[in-house]
Amino acid sequence: MKFTQRTQRVAELKLRHYLLFSFERRTGICVVHFQHFQQRVLRMPKPIRDEIAGLSISRQRRYQLRKRRDRKCIRCGQEAVNQGYFCETHRQVHNVLTRELRRKRFDSRYRVHDSESYRFPFSSGRLLCDRADGYLESGRRKSSPAEASEHFRVALVIGFSTLEAYLRSVADQFGVRFRETTAPLDKRVEYLFRKLSIEPLDHNSSAWKEFKLALKLRDQFEDPGIRSGIEISAVERALESIWSLLNTLNAGIYGTRWA
Repeated sequence: MKFTQRTQRVAELKLRHYLLFSFERRTGICVVHFQHFQQRVLRMPKPIRDEIAGLSISRQRRYQLRKRRDRKCIRCGQEAVNQGYFCETHRQVHNVLTRELRRKRFDSRYRVHDSESYRFPFSSGRLLCDRADGYLESGRRKSSPAEASEHFRVALVIGFSTLEAYLRSVADQFGVRFRETTAPLDKRVEYLFRKLSIEPLDHNSSAWKEFKLALKLRDQFEDPGIRSGIEISAVERALESIWSLLNTLNAGIYGTRWA
């Protein structure tokens, strides 16, 4: 059967057979393979008929209400805790995210460190984030280049410590063990992206390239001769690359932003 006649021929065929086409590019002929329709038919799932189906809401909200009715987490479908909407993992993530959004909305300056959300393993990274920003602001106000450089170095070290604490807490939570205990930081980030994240790591993105430059900047601070010549803009870009990487990784694992 000629390829130009394929559309007309297919329209004439009924659903009593399931068709498989293989087109030969060299000869321009479309070969039709017949198989019994009942053996290869793709069955659609039956619609759910319950008390939620008739509500005039979105299908995402219907999914959440059904998970809530079955006492499942509305994010992942696991068992919900305390008769709530989330499992223990997503409850902690939602708690910390709500806390940070409220602090940003009301411009809060103080933190209640005795609250439950600050005892979560991955929440300690946000405290280090605020501490790094504090050292960065202190370095701006210093008139001496040596003192300013020391504050910038501490801010960058705290930024990388934040990433280290986050990677360690996520690995402990999901039981992930790195192949090498002394693996470089970028290799550990790539490993967690492959193991846990639903979105792959984009090695060509600007955030990842800035993070690689931040690693080189960290090594430059070890040299006292180069340390005094490092500008604050380079430290700011390095910290921004760390926060961006944390947001991307947290969104790929938990479905929400880190901060």
